Amino acid sequence: MTIQIELDRIQRQLQDEGSIWPRAELLDWLRDGSLHLLAETSATRRFTILEVPPRFAWSITFPWEAAFIGDSTPHVWAHQGVGGWAGNQWELELLEGITPTASGILTTQPWERTFENPTQQPFRFGVPRDAERIVRLWYNNRLLVPLSVRALDGLETTWYSLEGLPVAWTTGVGPHRTFEVYEIVTNYEANYRYTDAVTNEGNPLHGTLRRLSGDRTYAWESASGDTVPYGIARRLSSPDRQYLPRWGETDRNPVGRAGWIAGSQDALLLLEAVIPDQGTLLEADELALLPPQLAKYCRYYALFRAYNRQGEGYHPLLAAWYEQRYMRGVVLLRKLHQLAMHDRQVARQPVQSGRRRPPRVRLPSNYPAVLPW
Repeated sequence: MTIQIELDRIQRQLQDEGSIWPRAELLDWLRDGSLHLLAETSATRRFTILEVPPRFAWSITFPWEAAFIGDSTPHVWAHQGVGGWAGNQWELELLEGITPTASGILTTQPWERTFENPTQQPFRFGVPRDAERIVRLWYNNRLLVPLSVRALDGLETTWYSLEGLPVAWTTGVGPHRTFEVYEIVTNYEANYRYTDAVTNEGNPLHGTLRRLSGDRTYAWESASGDTVPYGIARRLSSPDRQYLPRWGETDRNPVGRAGWIAGSQDALLLLEAVIPDQGTLLEADELALLPPQLAKYCRYYALFRAYNRQGEGYHPLLAAWYEQRYMRGVVLLRKLHQLAMHDRQVARQPVQSGRRRPPRVRLPSNYPAVLPW
């Protein structure tokens, strides 16, 4: 259902054609309603794969340069000190009037630590721009514990440069949409390597996926029963692993081609709560990440803001009534999310082979001790 239909319904409810409440203002309130509904419930979640060591699309020297690269999360490679910014640590010591000492090799990308000793910088990862918060984080399918910077500083070690396997993560003190892991992995790990069919060398992400090869066994199947493989890959399946598609936030079905493939082995698996990344909405667009049945609660939020605006058309009683109807949508979405978590907690465990006794059935905490019959 497009936004134009929702705006027409709002104007019919307000009995106004734009003389009191402009249509552009109603569009902003409708967008704010969808953002508030998703942010307050954190019900829309997705999985994201981040390669280790971290990769960034942009590497900058000064933080103010981030304003000129769009919505991407950049990596600031320079060191900050009292005297200014510098690439090497000994340069900071020289600027601050201290006798320079030996320091690590200059790096501009985190993955370059593979070829030299760790420098005095944490491994900082960037999350997508539409990420609202981090729910869970795994490394190599092992859950990482969230910690605060104060707890890590209590170790009285240079925790931000210790090598090993990641055991914890923290939001750190970096810019927005970043987090840090402890300990860091300095070995270069690559998920899937994209190669050119002619030169067999690395290739930028363009074109379509033609062939899969590796240590595992890959076989193709044709839906029409043809003996010659042609076209593009439509589906990936395995008896040992699970593959999840990711698509654009405005699309409700996974269509198109596979432009990027990643796995959770030797990488970070991030479960994040997301909100729509909508800078400018048009009336032909749809409310992303929300089912059409819940769009009415965004409409109630827009009506609440309209009647609550000071000036002509101000009606506090109607504003309070529509606000209560919007809050019913928040409660409903939270309940739907809790039911999904409840089903996962009481799900049956897989049958184990051998003569071992199967595990006991896990019942919910409110299950009665004595049945009524």
